[in-house]
Parts: sequence; structure tokens; C-alpha cells
Amino acid sequence: MSTANLIIGIEQYGGGLTSAPYASSDAQRLAQVWQGESIVLLEAQATRTALLSRLRKLAKSPPQQLRVWFGGLAFHEDGEEYLACHDTLADDRAETALPLREFLAAMRQVRAKQTLWLLDPRGGAGQPFDPRMLEEAGLNVLVAHAAGESSHLSGALKASLFAHLVTEAFAGRAPLALEAGGTLTTTSLLAHLQRELPRLLRATYREAPPQTPLYFGQPLHLADVAEALPEQAAVADPRLLPLKRGVLRGESRLRVKALGGYRKFHRLPERINESARRFVAELAAPDIQADVDQFYASIRELLGYKRRDVEGSADRGSGFVRTPDFEYSVSVDLAEDDPTVAVLRREVGSIQNPEVVLSGPFQQVFGDLFDTLVFEFLRPFDLEAWIDRIEEQMPEGVKLRCAPDASSVEVTLPGVMGLVRLLRDRVEVRALGPRGPSSRGPSSRGLIDAFLAFQDRFHGRSDLQELPLLPAG
Repeated sequence: MSTANLIIGIEQYGGGLTSAPYASSDAQRLAQVWQGESIVLLEAQATRTALLSRLRKLAKSPPQQLRVWFGGLAFHEDGEEYLACHDTLADDRAETALPLREFLAAMRQVRAKQTLWLLDPRGGAGQPFDPRMLEEAGLNVLVAHAAGESSHLSGALKASLFAHLVTEAFAGRAPLALEAGGTLTTTSLLAHLQRELPRLLRATYREAPPQTPLYFGQPLHLADVAEALPEQAAVADPRLLPLKRGVLRGESRLRVKALGGYRKFHRLPERINESARRFVAELAAPDIQADVDQFYASIRELLGYKRRDVEGSADRGSGFVRTPDFEYSVSVDLAEDDPTVAVLRREVGSIQNPEVVLSGPFQQVFGDLFDTLVFEFLRPFDLEAWIDRIEEQMPEGVKLRCAPDASSVEVTLPGVMGLVRLLRDRVEVRALGPRGPSSRGPSSRGLIDAFLAFQDRFHGRSDLQELPLLPAG
């Protein structure tokens, strides 16, 4: 099937409009993984005339498959939706932008057998874009957010979260986005976005804002990416498979005055709000950079990765180090109980090789940095019914402590210095100190051992199999 891609990314606007951060780099990354002939229009290339001209040229020799990406500002005005082009003027938006109906009509004129438009509309150019108008578009459209929401960004990833997940899926770096045999479809991609976007939002923001991707159209086959999937060594211990969806987490507190960017002329925050959080993120920039530099160096040295295999980056209040086997991230925020105290949050997630996380070198790098191991469920889970079944046939030595509304349950196991807490959307494993939950765990290995002990205690029972830790089937 012949495929043509029209990829549009506009970050900086020439007519006085606000910027759309990472829109250009998002488009470039997507262009690297989309198969077929690609027309890429970035920044000043993406004028209203150029967008329509490219679609007219495609209509003269229609491809069988047309894929379009637009990342940039979009807005609503006088009952109509618009896409802001590079030459859109802030003081004459509607007259100089591209009406949505006109862009849709131009795509339909291409008359490809299969057309898919992926839209990442950013706010800031006027009244918010209303994605509900796409329901009657007569095309297949995947849009980053629902009405009244926004497309959110990650400074650590230097990307829109929606664009990042879409690119990872097409690149074959998100196996859970695929159907059997390594096939990516609109159905599997939407399910992946709906599952992973909330997780990324929780990891990126103190209070995760809503963002609901929507799909309008027919189910489509998008790509066969099986060949792009990285070869993964078989997991010797099947109990370790859930670790591929696990996240190790830890927090440390320090005074705002102790942050690397704090100076004597600065005033400490008096209340917790977005302005104070931005201020603390700026003050912590040297600390975040130093943290990324330190772990980048120790990960390479102790785990033996080559330079090209490890990527590290820091941006304002967050940073990351990405390896073939896992990803380390760090971020800063204000403490909930004191605006003069900052909290550094560290995580290891995107675990591709659980054995690496259990290795001695990994323990040398991270030590007792983490106090919690978290597994987010892949699908809804009836916790109340699960508790009832456990209590009917309680494993020997296991103790349960349930919340009155059955919204959570704590499971303690004999001889295990760890507490397993089940909620409706996740499992948490915390280390136990002599007097209860400790603020820091003995090691990431200790947390994993506690989870393995939990699995062993329930081995062979349907109760364990019912936990939605792995894809169905």
C-alpha cells in the first residue's frame, strides 16, 4: 500500500501569537518513524497556502493511505474552529488562519483509500479549540484531548505527552500498544493512549490534569511494527514479568533555601500555588541538572552502557536518564504541608529488563533511594469482590487490613519486611521498618523481594491471576 504522510509542526509563530512548545520537534520525531513518503512542514514552511498546496498536489496522484499530523495552535472563533498557521496574525486570527472545514475538505479531495488525521491542538491563540466539531468530519481523526481540556507537555521528555506516546507506538517502543503479531491499529493505539496518558500526567504534574484522547472514524490498520520491536531476552522468572509495568518511587525533602538557585534576595513562598511551584522549579534547576549528571555518569560506569545507549536531559523542574533497560526520572515540587520545603521525586520506570533492576550494579547506583514499588492496573479491578474471596480462604499467615469503604486493603505477609497495599487502580509495595512504614526502603531489591513473596504466597490461586498486572491473554 502506497503511503503519503503530511507532517506539520509549528512552534514559533510569526504573527505575534504565543508559541506551541515542542510542536516542531514532535513533528520531526514522528517523521523519523512513519513509513512512506513524508512531506514535512515546519515553522515558516507551514503557511496556510503551503498546507493547502501540498494537499492539492497529493490529490493529483492519490496515495492509497494518507496520514496527516498537525501539532500547533488551534482555536475557536465565531462558531468555527481554526488551525493557526505560521503566517496567522494575532490581531486578525480568523481571516489569516486555516478554517477547520477547509482543511478537512482538502484532505477529502485527496481521495485516498484510507485517511487518518492525528491532531495535537494547543491552546493560547484565543478561545479553546472544540474537538467535538470533528465528530461530523467524515474522516478518521485521532485528537489529543476532549472539549474543555488541553494537550499537556513534559519538560523532561521535551515533547507533548500525546505526541510522545504516538511516536513511541509507531516506533515499536510500546509493545502494549500493539495487537497480536506486532500490529498497530487505531483501536490498540487509542487504548494505549487512554491507559498510558493518565500515568504520564500523574508522573509529570503534582495534580494530574484531565486529558482524554478521542477517536472519530472507522477502525484502521495503521502499521506492522513487529520488526521494529527490540529483541527482549526471555524473563527467566515469570514472577518478574509484572515489573515491566512497575515503577520504583522515592522522595526526599529539603528546604527551599537549600536549592542551588536560591539567593539571599529571594523571598520564600508563603503559600502553595502554581506561581510558587514555577519559582521553586527555577531555583531547583541546578539541583536537577546535577542529579541527572550524577546518575548519568554512575549508570554508564556501573551498568556498562555505551554513550550512544544512554540519553540524559534536564529542563527546569524535571530531568531523566534513559537506557535500553529502564528510565530514571527526577522532578521537584513544593511539599503539600509547607511552602518553604521542596520535595525531590525520583522514579525508575519503563523497565524493559527486570533482571537488570535486580542486579548488583543497579543496587550500587540507586541504593536506598526508593521506598515504594508501584504497579498500575491495565484495566478496571473489582477490589471489594477480591477482598471477599480472599477472606473466604485466607492463605496461611496473611493478614488483611481493609479501609471501611473497601477502597484499599493492606496485606502483610509473615517474615516479609514489606507491606503490600492494593487499591482499585494499582498495587503499592512499601518497605516496613521496625515501627511501621519507613520513609526510605532498604533497597529496590527489598521492595521487589516483597512483591515476589506476595506472589509466592498466592501462587496457583485465581486471586493472583485476577490482578490486572499483565495484558489479557
